[in-house]
Amino acid sequence: MVLLDVSPSRSYFTGLFRNAGYEPKVRYRSPSFETVRGLVGHGLGYALLATKPANNMTYDGKALVARPLRDAVPASRIVIARRAGGAPKPVESAFLETCRSFFAEARPPERTARHHPAGCKKAPGSGRSMHWFS
Repeated sequence: MVLLDVSPSRSYFTGLFRNAGYEPKVRYRSPSFETVRGLVGHGLGYALLATKPANNMTYDGKALVARPLRDAVPASRIVIARRAGGAPKPVESAFLETCRSFFAEARPPERTARHHPAGCKKAPGSGRSMHWFS
């Protein structure tokens, strides 16, 4: 495996293996998305990535193939933080609504995006309100 060695990707993808009862054999690690793609393109392993770029080639012209995972896996979470107190600015509200709409359309019905059941809640000690999308 060629591991994208950044948080939260590192723990999410190695956790998928461990939850299935396997220990991933990580041969290479990189904090660079494109380095991971390059190593895979040169035949040095495979990678699990959360995003699929439009281009199926590495920077140096090696072909890549994307395959979906066969089994359903736990959804990762996306969090939006904003300042606490007072009403959000119109641009903040518009952005939050765009995110809600996008994730509601992008997920199958059983994984519909939603904000945390508690709505906006203050993150402990942060002074920011948090919105969760599953």
